[in-house]
Formats: sequence, structure tokens, C-alpha cells
Amino acid sequence: MTKLIENGHVSKASILVKDYLVGVMGWTVQQELTIPNVKPKENPYLGDFYIVEKNLVVELDGCFHTPDKKPQEMKKDNQIREMGSDVIHIPFVIPSHLLYGHLKDPEWSNVKKSYYQWFNVSFCPQVVLAILSWDKKNSN
Repeated sequence: MTKLIENGHVSKASILVKDYLVGVMGWTVQQELTIPNVKPKENPYLGDFYIVEKNLVVELDGCFHTPDKKPQEMKKDNQIREMGSDVIHIPFVIPSHLLYGHLKDPEWSNVKKSYYQWFNVSFCPQVVLAILSWDKKNSN
């Protein structure tokens, strides 16, 4: 099993997904992982979270996962696999009508509520399905 540590840099999306996976699925989840006993400058960020029971690193691929970073992603994925875990990437694209950072109250409050509803009703279940699909494929 991979020995990883949490590095403390946690995105709001990661927190919401972790809470969902722990609360709904009952899984043990660590967040924002790095390799222990490696100097911080040399310590690559490995993933958004790690599901202990599945020995699986999950990466939510948002706007920072651009095609020019693909070689770095592949290197990181190989490093995770060499450590004995697997990794999956799940696209994280927020629907444009739910982007609320530019809005002012009260519009902001209404869109923010819709965002959290979308996150819990649509996105988190998609994450669970991706993990269960990976699990089924790898258990055969």
C-alpha cells in the first residue's frame, strides 16, 4: 500500500468530495497527497485524495490540467503506480451557469446554493461511479 501524507493544500472541491465519500460511501479518505520523507521542493503533489480501502489516488482534473501538462501527469501517475497504488483522473468542469465568483449579493447567494446542489446531486455521484467502475474493472 502506498505511504502518503497530506500536504495541507486542500481545494474546496476536494473537501466537498471527501465529505461526500466519507459520509455517503463510508470510505477512509486522505487529501492532497505528497510523498513522505522527501524534501518539500522535490515533493510532487500526487492527487486530490487517496481512498485507503481502494489503494487509489483520485485526481479531479479541472482547469489546471491542460494538454501541455500531460507529460508531467503521466510521470506522476507512473510514480504513484510504482509506489503500489493506482490513480484515476476525473474531469471537473463546473457548468458555466454555476460560476458565481463575479456576482454580487443576492444573485451570488442563489447561484452558490445551486452550485452546491449540483455538486452533491450530480458531480459527487459521478465521482463515486468512476471509482466503482475502476474498482469493478480491477477486481476481475
